[in-house]
Amino acid sequence: GLGKLVEEAGLARTLTVGLGAMLAKQIPYTFGKQVSFDVVAKALYRILNAPRSATATLAESLSKSVSPEFVKWAVSVLSAMIASVMACLLSQPGDVILTETYKGGDSDCETEIDPKKIGCVLPAERTLGDVSRSIYARSGDKGVVNALGGFFTGLQA
Repeated sequence: GLGKLVEEAGLARTLTVGLGAMLAKQIPYTFGKQVSFDVVAKALYRILNAPRSATATLAESLSKSVSPEFVKWAVSVLSAMIASVMACLLSQPGDVILTETYKGGDSDCETEIDPKKIGCVLPAERTLGDVSRSIYARSGDKGVVNALGGFFTGLQA
């Protein structure tokens, strides 16, 4: 349990393992969700309130056929849908880092840590930099753009 973890690694290490990886996922997710929702909602309201003729805006034209509450609901739902997709795309690299952080090391790494072997660090001792380097290194020597593709694993599904 927690007592064994604290005894082996210390209280500070036990409470902060994976914090960098968690922040690498949550900060882009929250930013993407909040900002894109606001930007999309403002754009939709700007479109709805733009003058379509000398006398009526699209919102005024819609108000004759649908209620203003429905327009507000539709803008909220559309904004939320687009914000969800943006949040998922922006947090995907952090999710790969988080998964890699908590994934176990190689079987030959469990007994001895070899600092020259990339990715051969036990999960409790992996830093955000170690994890990022191991993901980046998987692509080999294919260039920066191809190497960054390792952080978007699973998006092709």
